[in-house]
Amino acid sequence: MIKASTITLLIAIFFISNKLMAQTRSDYDTVKVNSVPYAKLPGDIKYLVDRNRNNFSFNEDIASAVFLSKASFAANKRWMTKSDFSDRKSLILDAKISPYINISPFNWTINLNKEKRNYLLLALYFNPEFEVRIFNNDKSVGDSSLPVRTASSRPGGELFISHSALYNKDKNRNFGFSVKGYHHSNGQDGEEFNSMDKAWGKRGYFNTYNGNFSDDFVVEFSGIMFNKNTANTINQYLKFGYGQSSGLAPGMKKYKIYGTNKLNLFYTYKWSPKYSRNIVDHKNRKVYKITEENYPVEKLRIEFFASFITNQMNVGPIYNLSRATFQDRINFHSTLHYRLPGFSAAGLFVEGGYYGQDTYNAYFQRSAWFAKAGLSFGLFTYPKQADDLKN
Repeated sequence: MIKASTITLLIAIFFISNKLMAQTRSDYDTVKVNSVPYAKLPGDIKYLVDRNRNNFSFNEDIASAVFLSKASFAANKRWMTKSDFSDRKSLILDAKISPYINISPFNWTINLNKEKRNYLLLALYFNPEFEVRIFNNDKSVGDSSLPVRTASSRPGGELFISHSALYNKDKNRNFGFSVKGYHHSNGQDGEEFNSMDKAWGKRGYFNTYNGNFSDDFVVEFSGIMFNKNTANTINQYLKFGYGQSSGLAPGMKKYKIYGTNKLNLFYTYKWSPKYSRNIVDHKNRKVYKITEENYPVEKLRIEFFASFITNQMNVGPIYNLSRATFQDRINFHSTLHYRLPGFSAAGLFVEGGYYGQDTYNAYFQRSAWFAKAGLSFGLFTYPKQADDLKN
């Protein structure tokens, strides 16, 4: 269960953000005016325009600094690396749904020194992430009727922050920070550890059938670098930070078998070639370009993620624990996304990697190489003006 203190903290962040926004409300409203060139705008108006443009660009960049959602069905194979765990049949579905929903005010900025053009850029996102696996029928490990085992629930949010000295949309390299908080549990209330050998696991190991898994609150602090080429067709993002969890289920805490402190690295390479808006007259074999502006539209995205557990940790059954090795502490994977032509938020993906500690709650004691393929969806770069692009 999510503690009342966690809920109170999230509510407080939301109301404080709106209060700060109200205190720094601009004296001007933004309207689309084309008659006055930017260079001839008054200083205060130019400052407002720059601030709003940077805020809009900041939110666009955030879209590439978060994971896309994935639902793999074409390949879901795992190769276990420890003899105490047998290889299961491939999963029917392995889905990690991670939507990022902006719940902060539009153009959320806080003036620090208006004369010196100093201000903060902020964006608060709600992230109701959950992960679910549908297992294949395999009586040897206790699976029948295509079961869903111990789905992960990770509701939380992430606050992104930058400063006018660190972020300018006209620069090729910018910087920011983020603070993320979330709860992680599986909604089960069975015994934490198998009291005897079971089809799904040996005695002394965590109960993956209906074991009570709870990590009450995780906080992650990260620095972010946004890098793009001059044409804005290639964007790279590097996110590096530290996460710490608290409030583990009693047995997990007692035996120190779970990674609570982690160094995290996330890198994205995104290719977004530019397209113009065209109307094709096939009858007369003519192409009419209806705008002079070209829009970047995402085609490919490569993600790389790595995480390393730094706290003291044990592995094995609780009756014969041993100290965790490097292989038990490291997680990494690489993903290739291809946006489907004509779709603004859907694509295909392939992924491969290694779990030293599986991220699927009760399965955290299992280490494996894995491969996945299926559908991906989320915040692809696809401008609204691109609805009728030739892409």
